[in-house]
Amino acid sequence: MAELNGELYAELMAFLKTEGMRFDLPPGYSDFVLRQRVGEERFQAFCRTMDDVRDGIRPIHDGYAQFQSVQDANTLMSAQANALLACNVGTIEVSGVLALESGRVGELGCYSGSVLRQLAQRKPQVRFIGFDRLPDLLDAALTIAPPNCDFQVWDYQSSPRVEEPKFDALFGTFCIDFDVHEEAETEAEVNALETDRIVAACVDAFAHWRGVVKDGGRCTVALRLGTVHAFSGACQAAWLTGWGVDFERSCIVNGGGEQFPVLSMVAGAPQQPTNARLDEIVRGWKRMHTDMLTTPRIGAPLRSSFQKRARKKTKSR
Repeated sequence: MAELNGELYAELMAFLKTEGMRFDLPPGYSDFVLRQRVGEERFQAFCRTMDDVRDGIRPIHDGYAQFQSVQDANTLMSAQANALLACNVGTIEVSGVLALESGRVGELGCYSGSVLRQLAQRKPQVRFIGFDRLPDLLDAALTIAPPNCDFQVWDYQSSPRVEEPKFDALFGTFCIDFDVHEEAETEAEVNALETDRIVAACVDAFAHWRGVVKDGGRCTVALRLGTVHAFSGACQAAWLTGWGVDFERSCIVNGGGEQFPVLSMVAGAPQQPTNARLDEIVRGWKRMHTDMLTTPRIGAPLRSSFQKRARKKTKSR
């Protein structure tokens, strides 16, 4: 196993901390911190919205849209801070953005814009644009953005976009939310449904992304694809919409107790899935797990006051 880029990991963690994200919270404690941050009324409204999301009544976007400041939005994301950090570092490293000396880079699902603003500070000669469907939050992100960084509203899953000049690279972390597939009776049916639902969820989005990237440009995304069947669906959607899949650069990131594929795609011409290409997916999936990227050792984090009190109580017993 290899480690993620330790320097980028440490720098991005430090930056996210200054903008409200917490990395020291015990399991289940993030709700308490969020309630303290936004107040009881807003917290309960958010909980009701998320109950509707879980019941399939409302999209998860409605939950995210309730947080319109950078600090509030990042506090919300503290519940999955370690996974977000690891996947962002892996995605950025695989994307090749750090090696660019000029050009245009877009982030899909930039949310609070913190990751993109840190990159823009690090690479002032590159032009960065972040996309999401949250106008109020994007306005807040823009007020503290460096000159080479912009934020724009775009429903990149549902709507095409005209972009001139086109991007050299796109990247995104958890930029597609997948619905749960319907029940099936046999394992074979489950696997087939898993592949089909990911193709359906990705194909329009991947086509829209292809339309804004120059030929030979790259798109790198970390997605919640927990099985080879889900990963196969994303690869097939890529081929159908004009992306080649670079299995050598694609990898698995281990973060926050989960494993996430980082899919590296190259802009080209549409291709049809073939048996040979499907075999390539399986080989790529196995290789990616062998070469998994893990969290770098950058020193043990300081205990939170909550953890310290819990430890004292344990000792006193």
